Amino acid sequence: MIINKVNLDEDFMVYPNPVKEDLNILVPASKDMMIVEIFDLQGIKVRAFMRDHYHKILSVDVSSLTTGVYIVRVRNEEKQIGVVSIIKE
Repeated sequence: MIINKVNLDEDFMVYPNPVKEDLNILVPASKDMMIVEIFDLQGIKVRAFMRDHYHKILSVDVSSLTTGVYIVRVRNEEKQIGVVSIIKE
């Protein structure tokens, strides 16, 4: 099953999709640490980032990922912000 988008926060957005190099993640303004996790379709975590978050847009370099479909989960230390599937070209 592919998740198109589970939006737990109305300010959550991921673009461009499909993506080649830099994936931009719009998240609610917060001073919390943001955790970005990228999973393949088998559920294996292939990338993870922790970022101090003072800006609404996080940029993640996904150029090293192989072509395919991935699941991106964004959360802070208290709650999940959103989950979306992306296509890596």
